[in-house]
Amino acid sequence: MWVETIFSREDLRQLLDELLPAKMRLGDPSDDAWLALYDLGEVVLVPETGLRVTCKAKLRWDVAGIAIPVTLQSLTVLLRPVIVKRETGDVLSFGLEIEHADLVNVPSFIDGALTDRVNRELAAKQDDMAWDFTTALSRLIPLPPRVDPIDAIDLKVAWGKLRIDADALVIAVSFQAHFLRDGAAIVAPIVRSVPPPVLARALRPGPGALLMASGVAFLSGAIVASMWTRARAPVW
Repeated sequence: MWVETIFSREDLRQLLDELLPAKMRLGDPSDDAWLALYDLGEVVLVPETGLRVTCKAKLRWDVAGIAIPVTLQSLTVLLRPVIVKRETGDVLSFGLEIEHADLVNVPSFIDGALTDRVNRELAAKQDDMAWDFTTALSRLIPLPPRVDPIDAIDLKVAWGKLRIDADALVIAVSFQAHFLRDGAAIVAPIVRSVPPPVLARALRPGPGALLMASGVAFLSGAIVASMWTRARAPVW
C-alpha cells in the first residue's frame, strides 16, 4: 500500500513564504559565514528537476581573511529534491544551487567567484540536507487488549518516489504492514506494495486528510528540519 501527497505551486509558495527569513550556515561551524534569504519573489516548478525560487539575500564570507557582507538585490536558487537510497532506507535529500546572483556594488569577477564558492559549499553539504522519512514514518502501532491475540501493527516504509511537473510536486511512499502476534511473531503482510499509478499518470487532487498530513511532514518538515533551522533570525 502507498500514500500519495500532492503539493501545488501555490502550496509550495505558501510554505516558503512562511519559512523566510532564514539563514544557512556556510563553511566550518566556527566560521561566521552564512547565506540569509528573505523577501520571497517568484516560485516556479521546473518539471523533473525541482523548484526555482527568487528572493533577496545577504551573504557573509571571508575573503583573504576579511569578512565581507554582501547584499543581493535578487537571488535565484534551484532546490532539487531527490529520493536517495541508503542502507537504512530511502531518504528525501535536497540539493541547492544558486543559478543567478545580482550582487550590489561587486565587480563581475568577484560575483562569479563568490557564486561558485557558495555552490561548492552547498553541494558538499547536501548529505546534511536530508530527511530520513523511512525511520520517521515507520511505526509500531499497539492495538487494544481486546484484540486478542494480535498485539500491534508493524508499519514500515518500503520506498519513496518523487514526481515534479509544471503544476505540482508529488511524493508517494510505499508501506508494508504486518500483524504482531504474542509480542513478536510476524504474520503474513496485509498488503504487498506495488508502484503507485500516480507516477505514470496525470496529476490529480489528493484524496483526504491523511495525504495532507503526510505531505506537510514530507516537504515542510524536511525543509525546515534538515536545511533551514540551523539559524533563523532577521538579517536586515
